[in-house]
Amino acid sequence: MKIKEIFTVENLYLVAFILILSGILSFIVGISSIPLSAIYTSNLSYQTLFETIVLFLINVLGASGFFVLFRAKKANSVNVARTYIFTGLIFLVIWFLLIYELFYTIS
Repeated sequence: MKIKEIFTVENLYLVAFILILSGILSFIVGISSIPLSAIYTSNLSYQTLFETIVLFLINVLGASGFFVLFRAKKANSVNVARTYIFTGLIFLVIWFLLIYELFYTIS
């Protein structure tokens, strides 16, 4: 894979979308209110660096699940396509479970 293929508009848009979903703007706005060593805050107005990193990794997992599902239609054999579909669905199920756990059971 060449560097030109990595830095396309679509990939840069995807990274920006994942960063916004992760709450990078909330972290930047509230950086003066919470110390960087804080792991969790009960204040819903601010977000810690740890929470931002965890949400980023969870959203990367979900985006990779969609990407693997997208790659399934370009597969040459049926077995490879089934593997892509199975792997993508597993990533998405884990992503949904993590999002559910974070937003509906921890709060």
